[in-house]
This record gives sequence, structure tokens and C-alpha cells, in this order.
Amino acid sequence: MSNTISLISAISIDFVLSGEARVSLAHLVEFSHFVDLYVLEDKFYVTPSSIKVNYFKYFSNDSHYPLRPLRENSPLEDAVFEIDDETMWIYNAAPKNFTFSTESYEFWLNESSRREVPQKYPYAPGKPYDRAFLLYASQGLHSGIEKALEAVSQSKETLVPSTRNLLPFLSVFHEFDTPAMRLYRSLADIHRVNVQEVMTLLRPRSVYLPPLLTVLLKRCKTPSDLAPRLIELRSELQDFRNTVSAWLNRLDQASSMKDKFAISSELQSATVSLTTKYSSERNTGIYKELAGAIIDAAEEGNLTKVFTKPTFTLIKRGITDIAPELLNLQRFTGITRIIDEAFDSPDQRYLLSRVFGDRLDISQKEITELKKYQKFMETKYGVLPPLIG
Repeated sequence: MSNTISLISAISIDFVLSGEARVSLAHLVEFSHFVDLYVLEDKFYVTPSSIKVNYFKYFSNDSHYPLRPLRENSPLEDAVFEIDDETMWIYNAAPKNFTFSTESYEFWLNESSRREVPQKYPYAPGKPYDRAFLLYASQGLHSGIEKALEAVSQSKETLVPSTRNLLPFLSVFHEFDTPAMRLYRSLADIHRVNVQEVMTLLRPRSVYLPPLLTVLLKRCKTPSDLAPRLIELRSELQDFRNTVSAWLNRLDQASSMKDKFAISSELQSATVSLTTKYSSERNTGIYKELAGAIIDAAEEGNLTKVFTKPTFTLIKRGITDIAPELLNLQRFTGITRIIDEAFDSPDQRYLLSRVFGDRLDISQKEITELKKYQKFMETKYGVLPPLIG
């Protein structure tokens, strides 16, 4: 199986969890992506320094701690550290410090700006960050991403960029995400469409929060609750992660491309069946249909066949009412129960205000800037990034 390497800026996660720093939309975007990785992945790799400085103090009591250190002083560790560092500097050098702004991405949006990058480090102590510094840091981020891609080119590692360095990542590479993240996003998209339809009617306007972040905030009252509730949320999705891991193991062990294609199609088919049923019948219907699939697969002694069984539409009506409890379908329905809980959560503005209080600092301009960023990537690369806002 491949190793997942996170390119999230660790200091943003520390800012949100600390209960001390201001929480802007840029911070929240990064934290939301971290929540997805923490809950959905068996493990993911970050720099050793970020574990020591930013993560360990919050998650050291998690018995299934997913964070792993990259090998120290390796080309990959150096590149990931550079990406983390430059992402932070670009964020700090936004036209309004610590906010999300498309002006911070001038290096990639305006080809001519690349010729203006200064040859020497342009920042002096006590001097405000300026455009020259922003371009210099952007060049450093671009270089770090290229080095990271080169370092993993002959391995099974998967680089997972954060939302804030996704644009420069896409400028050199167009593939990202993991199977678990992809399946989650297919369901989260349904949540996004429904919630945003309602949000257009509300005043004042709020930001959209993806399902996992919504549920996490719903279960918290203060920032000090975030880490322990996130650990609990991860535990609830253990069976889901096991199911995805089993699928990946089968893919790795398949001896021919024909077999690999068939196994890959299984996950795609399951995702389509799942989202189709979920979007039309969000409550108990999906659980009954999944139960029927498991029952048929169990009768044949092979639960992995759940992904291919036509029983997604041929339900055994007589026993599916009790099957979820009898067969412990958490491994298959855990993620959809999270979606259900997200739909049943209070207003998202209320959740943000309750947890972060006066620390919350999200302007309408920052929301607009994030939507511009999303639109650009969707138009140029055909990618709908996993954004909040």
C-alpha cells in the first residue's frame, strides 16, 4: 500500500487547536483538510518537527495515532518542510495578514510576475511583508513541490496537498487524493449542494463547512474539546478505514492489469450506488440497501464482494430491518451516518461562533476570495477543490 504524505501547513492546525490565536477562513480551510486526513486515513506522514512542535501535544493520547514522521534529513522530508514553511509565509504575506487572498497566488495567476522574483531574500526584520517577499516565497513553494514530486516519482507515496497549496501543486501535477478521501468527497458533495441551497436564503451569509468539520464542531463547546472529539470521531470510522484498506490490499496483490482494472471498478461502482441512493433517500434506505449487499456477500463467505454485488438494488426485504444491528454495518455505513449527523446539525455560523467566539475573524471579502480561487481551479484544471466557504 502507498504512504499518504500530507502537505498541510502544521502551524495553522496549532492556531485552531490552541484556543489562543485568531481563526481566519484560511486557518479554517487548513484545519478542515487536516480533520479529513485524521479521520479517514489509516496513517499519514508529516515532518518530524511538525509532530514535535504542533501535533504531539494534542494527540499523544490517541491509541491509534495516525501521524507518522517522514525519514529525517531525506530529500522528501526537506521538500515537505519547505512546502510547509513557504505556505505559511505566503499566508502571512497576504495583502491582509493571515487571510485567504487570491492576490497571494499572483506567481501562478500572472505569468509575467515570475520574471520579477528577486534574486535575494527580500525581507528584513521589522519590515512589513511586501509583494517582492510574496513572489520570493511563491517561487520557494513551487520549487518545494517540484522537489517533493521528484522524490516520490519512483515510489508508492501519495502526496496530498492542502487547499492552500493546491493551485501551485496543480501547476506541475494533476493527480491527488486517496481512495478514502475520494469516497468521502462523493458523499460530501451531496451535503454541499443541499446546504448551500439553503445558505443562499440566509442572512447574514455564513461559510459552508464540510460534513466531518460540521460534526466535529457540533460535538464541541470550546477549542479545548476539538482534539479529544476528533480522536473519538476517528475511532468511529475504524471499520470504514479497514474496508478501504482491504480493498487497497486486493488492488496491490492483483497480478494483472485486467484484475486491477476490475478491482478499481468495484470502488467506483460502490461509490456511484452509494451516492445515488443517498441523494434520493437520505434516511434509512441506504442502510437497508447496504445491509442487503453484506448479507449476500456473507452467504458466499467473502465480504469483499460487497463492492461488486448487484444486491445494492436487490435487497432482501425480510431481514434488512434488523441487519444493521446484527451484522455491525458501521464499517460500511459509518461515513454516511456522519453525513446524516452533519445534515442534522445546527446552523453552521452558530457552530463556529459557539466554539471560537471572539477569535473567529471571517470577512465577506475572504469568503469571496476563496470562491474566486475555487472557480479558477475548476475552470483551468477541472478540479473542484475540497473547500469550505
